Amino acid sequence: MSGGKNAIVVFFAMTAITLWVHYAFSNEREMEFNLSSVSTLLLAGIVMGAGYALWNQAIIGGNMVLIATFSYFTPVFSTLFSSFYLSVALTQSFWQGVALVTLGSLMCAWATREKPEREEASAL
Repeated sequence: MSGGKNAIVVFFAMTAITLWVHYAFSNEREMEFNLSSVSTLLLAGIVMGAGYALWNQAIIGGNMVLIATFSYFTPVFSTLFSSFYLSVALTQSFWQGVALVTLGSLMCAWATREKPEREEASAL
């Protein structure tokens, strides 16, 4: 549908402009910049930018069923990383949700797989 064009840069630029305008008119306190916050911001920006760029490239020329199946696991990986970064323990209900998402992903993959064509029974 995109004709091989990648509009992710425009999307990020417009999102950034919108968020900065929103911040300028909000009552939020001023941001504090130090080595820790700036390095975290840069790391998050690089990881998110690379993730979106790779996702967009996969959408343009990849296997849609495989991409959709793996996309169910993105929130799980994100939550795992966040829990390690923030030193937060994951509860049993989280792991139950992971099991349900995994089961749903496998069911979707099974339901959308290409089925081999059946040979018609030969006439008697």
